[in-house]
Amino acid sequence: MVKRQIESKVEGPERVRSKRASTRNVVLAETDGNARLETEVTDGTPDKLSTRDTRSQMSATDTSRTSFARHLPARVGAAQTSDAPTAAPRRSSRRSSRQLSASAAPHAEGVDVKLEKADETKTPVDEAESVDARKAEEEGAAGEMRSVRTKTEFPRRGLAPTDELSAYELERLANIARNEEVLRALELDVSSSALRESARSRPKPTARGVGRPKEKAEHGPIRRSGRHAGLEAEFAGGIVSESADGKVLTLANGDIIGSGKAAFKAANGASEAKERVVEPQLPFRSHVAKDAALEEEWAASTAADEKQTPLQRERAQSLLPEMTGAREAAEKADQAMLELLASATSPAAFRKGSGGLNEGADDGSDENGSGKASKGSKGGSDAGTVWTSGIGLSALEKVHLDESDAVKVTVKATVHLKFQPRGDTLCVAAGDKDGNVSLWHADRASDSASDGVFLCAPHTQYISGLEWSAHDAGVLYTASYDGTVRALHPQKGSWELLYSRTHSEFSAFTLSAPSETTTLWLGSSDGRLSARDTRSPSETLAPVAVHANKVNCLSMCGARPYLLASAGTDRAVRVWDVRKLGAKPKPLAEMLSSNSSQSAEWSPDGRASLLTTHWDDRLRIYDGLGLDTAPAPKAREIKHCTRTGRWVVPFRAVWTPAGDGVVVGAMDRSAVIFNASNGSKANVLRSPEIMTAIPSRNTVHPSLPVVACATNSGRLHLYRA
Repeated sequence: MVKRQIESKVEGPERVRSKRASTRNVVLAETDGNARLETEVTDGTPDKLSTRDTRSQMSATDTSRTSFARHLPARVGAAQTSDAPTAAPRRSSRRSSRQLSASAAPHAEGVDVKLEKADETKTPVDEAESVDARKAEEEGAAGEMRSVRTKTEFPRRGLAPTDELSAYELERLANIARNEEVLRALELDVSSSALRESARSRPKPTARGVGRPKEKAEHGPIRRSGRHAGLEAEFAGGIVSESADGKVLTLANGDIIGSGKAAFKAANGASEAKERVVEPQLPFRSHVAKDAALEEEWAASTAADEKQTPLQRERAQSLLPEMTGAREAAEKADQAMLELLASATSPAAFRKGSGGLNEGADDGSDENGSGKASKGSKGGSDAGTVWTSGIGLSALEKVHLDESDAVKVTVKATVHLKFQPRGDTLCVAAGDKDGNVSLWHADRASDSASDGVFLCAPHTQYISGLEWSAHDAGVLYTASYDGTVRALHPQKGSWELLYSRTHSEFSAFTLSAPSETTTLWLGSSDGRLSARDTRSPSETLAPVAVHANKVNCLSMCGARPYLLASAGTDRAVRVWDVRKLGAKPKPLAEMLSSNSSQSAEWSPDGRASLLTTHWDDRLRIYDGLGLDTAPAPKAREIKHCTRTGRWVVPFRAVWTPAGDGVVVGAMDRSAVIFNASNGSKANVLRSPEIMTAIPSRNTVHPSLPVVACATNSGRLHLYRA
């Protein structure tokens, strides 16, 4: 048996149980590969020393005692006296005497290592162990200083002061320290606290604009036993009949129990539900003004309610002046917005060359390719009115997004948006899935108390289209799945009802060409097309079938005002001559795809090119449609992922005003601008920290280098040059 004795002097009355200085002899003994810990006191009194006792009695600043406590073999268990029997061999606790010496000696400062042998004969193993002990004694001081420096400069999270660091960990911490020195030299702070602070300070999506109120869960009445209360059983008189689904009951006394349309029919004895009442005019009142009016009404009613406590009435009375002031301020802001809309320059007087109208335009363009249409030799109905603009790919190369140009404009997903055609300020209209229409004045004064968002509810269902008038830039036309079409007249300050067909769902909407009188073209969810002249009380065109399923999009050609394009869920895009629509109309051209067709839009540059978006990961551009050429010309295809899935609003590609580019949303939360001629990517609009959702719907300002991107969350983002 070979023993190693380590003498460690323990000084100070506060660190040992005895008030006098004492000396302990710790012997690490190994017999047949099993190690045990023996301690002896100089006065001859045996003592047991456990790892817990040693750590509690020693100070962390005493290097010799800290090093000694660190290297107590935890696998041995509790310390035993020299008289205790040797424990049975365990494979997990086997350590050679050389390993014990190498782990204990280098970190013991001022410790004497003595070798005790059972006999006086030295073996080669003993000689090697003696050499190891001497080397450990020589390196003890340096090793201890390295250990202390490691714990001072490189503290490890979650480790006690007495835990040992391996050579790998020491090297790793040294590398970290060296890297941090380099970063400090570069004036970069990458400490954990700085990184956490950076994560906290990362800009979050702005909360300006329309907020979604938190809806409180409505709990039904508490159900109690009627039998215990002595009440008569429900339906005691008997049930005469029951519907097949069990939702409607007819009682013996004639009462109808149930809900929904089936119960409504049973109660009224009618085969069809009564048509809902549609208001002919709705006042222009924003969400801010409406909420302020409701709060004022609550305060007034609470202050006058005798059932309320005196304290509640007094508090409501004190809040009433403040709420009245808030309502008046909101109404004043609404009136200012109406005046702004009414002040828009008429499109016909729009500055030529920077975004306006060119009368008598044909399908050609000028030689410099600016997109401004020129007069052609054709006359009559072929001559149309074309929006012209110089805004093209080159003007949109350097657009970027600022945090101040992102705001929530609608409650639900934005499905349609259009810029007001004016060049003096930015105003955009957006519609959502709930029938809300929002107006955002993006270029409001910096000291304005309002965020510039005015949310109204002119409809009750999904907005199927919105268009600014080509004859009065302040008038906004909107259509909805609720079967109504309305127009916002800023001079009147109201949403006027233009057309209503409550038994139909208007799924698509567009206006006639700018050169024509204002005609409403409407597509329905059953695949039919109809038209209504705003000057006539009757329908201009009775509903005719143009698709087998829902009509998704309608677009009127500006260059040839008699051409109407329609896209449907039946995978078809068709071009119609509105002069020849009859009971069974025949399309001039038909383009089929392998999946649903989401949109079709004529180019604004007068070339009569049609841009279509399909569910088959393709954007297609058709040139020369409607020119007595059959079949339809071959399309230029642009590969782009258009499969948005169930929860994202389907993509709809739009033209740049110059007709040389195509803008469409992408699944990686960006908007892509393609070159219309060769299909290459001209620019990618991406701002991960601001635009955090997929921009399904996009539009480009007709005369300014601004792109608007709208997401499913109702947030609108303006990329400006």
